[in-house]
Amino acid sequence: MNRPLVVLAHGWGFAPSFWAPMSAALRGVETVAVDLGFRGPPSLPELPADRPLVGVGHSLGFAWLLRERPWDGLVAINGFPRFTRGEGFPEGVHPRLLDRMRSRLRERPAEVAGDFLRRCGVDDPEVHDLAPDRLAEGLDWLAEWDLREALGAHHGALLALAGDADPIVPEAMSRASFPAGCLRVREEAGHLLPWSHPEWCASELDAFLRGLS
Repeated sequence: MNRPLVVLAHGWGFAPSFWAPMSAALRGVETVAVDLGFRGPPSLPELPADRPLVGVGHSLGFAWLLRERPWDGLVAINGFPRFTRGEGFPEGVHPRLLDRMRSRLRERPAEVAGDFLRRCGVDDPEVHDLAPDRLAEGLDWLAEWDLREALGAHHGALLALAGDADPIVPEAMSRASFPAGCLRVREEAGHLLPWSHPEWCASELDAFLRGLS
């Protein structure tokens, strides 16, 4: 089988450059990155029809991948199929968090995005190049999307990487979202695993890809 092509999708408020630390740690893995448009025009790379495709999504990026197409493999990093709390999913985030962000975003996008990115673990977030309309759309996605059925219908390989100190996606939410056999939880790790633990993410992804061949 041809070596899989890895398609990277970043989370809310980030850009494709988010993946640089993890990508640098990967050895012999070809990647392309989706730009969800939070800091510039959205773009989706043209994907080949003759190679296995593995979607790797961080946070909201994983939910976005679940909506897009069938994948030969899926990897969630600090990801989820549903973000908000609701019937049958008490582990989700309370909707009022997103309501507050949405109410402030239109007038103070830099403040809202900066506050969120600092909560994620970004020490000095860049907020000069934001796309407020797309950020608002992304908050709608977080509030409304429920891709648990899509995840259940995924018949390819699945891996989920999480941190036990993630302030955005708590460990309990990760455990409620993914089968235990595919979930790896890193101790003392937060919401930015591809930044804080790039070598670990790369090692887990490489082992996952080798298992597909």
